[in-house]
Amino acid sequence: MLVGVLGDLHGRAFLGLLVALEWQRRNGRRFDLIVQVGDLGKPEPDPNDPHVRLDPAEADLGRLLGASGRRAENLRRASTLLPVPISFVRGNHDDPAWLESLASDGPADPFGIFEYVRDGTTRTVADLNVGFLGGVEEETGPAGLDLAALDRIATLGPGTVDLLVTHQGPYGTSTGFRGEIHGSPTISRLVEQLEPRWLVAGHAHTLHGPRAFGRTMYLGVDCIVCSPRWFPDVTTLQPGCLGVLDTASGSFLPVLDPWLSALDRRVDFDAYLESLSELS
Repeated sequence: MLVGVLGDLHGRAFLGLLVALEWQRRNGRRFDLIVQVGDLGKPEPDPNDPHVRLDPAEADLGRLLGASGRRAENLRRASTLLPVPISFVRGNHDDPAWLESLASDGPADPFGIFEYVRDGTTRTVADLNVGFLGGVEEETGPAGLDLAALDRIATLGPGTVDLLVTHQGPYGTSTGFRGEIHGSPTISRLVEQLEPRWLVAGHAHTLHGPRAFGRTMYLGVDCIVCSPRWFPDVTTLQPGCLGVLDTASGSFLPVLDPWLSALDRRVDFDAYLESLSELS
């Protein structure tokens, strides 16, 4: 089974879709499952947010939801190239009211590109048991960890979940520029209790792993682009914003291929979709 893992998008829905489709095109294989680790974005970002003014792509989630005409046709075609909708968990920069309005089982957009998976959900995809948990430990309210959902997953017991998808990684996964240690002690305890074979997360906007935490192999994927506020001259995508798990071979690696870091965030998305041919 082939699983794609997309990092934080912060509204850049078209770029996330492009990265997944381009990996499939270059490798001649389709993913069986694609997960996105949270902070998908807000359908209506604050127009006064300086980040949105610096990178208009942060409003692309809203553009996807309201697409019509040529773009709608392209998105409908793109959805046929995906195995199933991209499953995403709750981040700490998503719109809680929008998430609450979404169906528990079903697409989050008119084209079946994305699907919201609520905290505490477990699913079996082919022979892979997958658990989902959003939020971050440092936050309270809608952005925080749902401890009741966390407990529901924890009580399943060791070995019952093969792949655990969280927004925040375990404690000690990276260090911030102020020297603070990233990661959640609560997620660390969950991993110790559950002992999933694989764990994927984002949130930190840095590539980490693959790294073993006990019996669990962890991969923290990068954000799809670096901050235009701090790196205004960098217009390409981030290596490691996509990870690939091949359960047959056990390979669990970030994508660092040159084509990824050569992709420009200003790509003509519609022209790209129209250039794709069906995978055999």
